Parts: sequence; structure tokens; C-alpha cells
Amino acid sequence: MPVEQLTVSDAIRHANHDYLNHLQLIHINLELGQIDAAKQLIEQYTVNVRMFSQLHYLKSPIVQQWLQTCTWRYPAFTLHLTAHVDEALQQGYEEQLVEYLEKTVLHYSEQSTATDELELTVSVTVTQQIKQLFVCVEGFQHIEPLALHNTENIHVDIDEATNECLSYCLAWQ
Repeated sequence: MPVEQLTVSDAIRHANHDYLNHLQLIHINLELGQIDAAKQLIEQYTVNVRMFSQLHYLKSPIVQQWLQTCTWRYPAFTLHLTAHVDEALQQGYEEQLVEYLEKTVLHYSEQSTATDELELTVSVTVTQQIKQLFVCVEGFQHIEPLALHNTENIHVDIDEATNECLSYCLAWQ
């Protein structure tokens, strides 16, 4: 069953919670004299913020919101995002892309166990030459792979579909 959309208040609350957790983790490392670890965390958080900032150039609030709220709505997942966006996403694709993402996350979150450490890797590339969304789900055991199919506008290229990993690429013109 799909998770309800978050309100603006919910999103701000989640963002503040994450921000405080990040600060506390940096603070703990500094208190323990783990300067390099604290620096690594700052670099990791900086990279994450830059990746989410790249999504703005899609000019697709639906895709941007889905990716930014995914781990709040589905806490079993850890999201690894990369983005290279040089141009806006053309109209008509955003709902379809979010539908693929939502189906994927729902399929694995509903069948995973408490011991599964689900990893969701998403790579968004929208340039003049390349328009694709790469998705990889790992960290589960013995879940039948999700069946995905092409649509009129989006081609699905399954990279790997096993009981332990699903990776695919969505491409469009």
C-alpha cells in the first residue's frame, strides 16, 4: 500500500530531525577526537546536499519531492543519489518515473524483513544526449524480482533481476 504524501510540516519536521542527527554525529566525533571522521561526515553531507540541489534543474517537483522524501516515507531504505542534470525534464515523464520508483520501493519494502538493510541507489542523468534514471535495490534476500515493462514513452532495460538484487535503467527521448 502506498505511503501517504507528506505535508509541508511533516517534511520540515523530518528535515530538521535529520539535520540535528547529522550535527550530533559530527559533534560526537569531534568530542572523541575523531577529526578525520567528522570531516568525512561533513564531506558526505555536503555531497548529498549537492546531489539533491541538482534535482532542482529537472524542474519537476514531483520527481524531486519523491526522491527527497523517499527515506522518510520508507525508513527501511537508505538512499544513495547521484544526479547530473543540465536540462529540465520534459512534461509527461515525471509521473511515469515516479510510478516506477514507487512500485519498486513498495515491492521490496512490503516483502522485506526487519533484518534486511535495503539500499536504494538512484542515478538521474538528464542532458541533451542522455535521459535516464538508473535504479538499484539491494540488501534483501529471497524476494522475487519486480517485473517491469516498457511504456509508450519509457524504455526499461533490466540490468540484474535476482532474489537478492534488482537494477534497471529507464530511458526516454
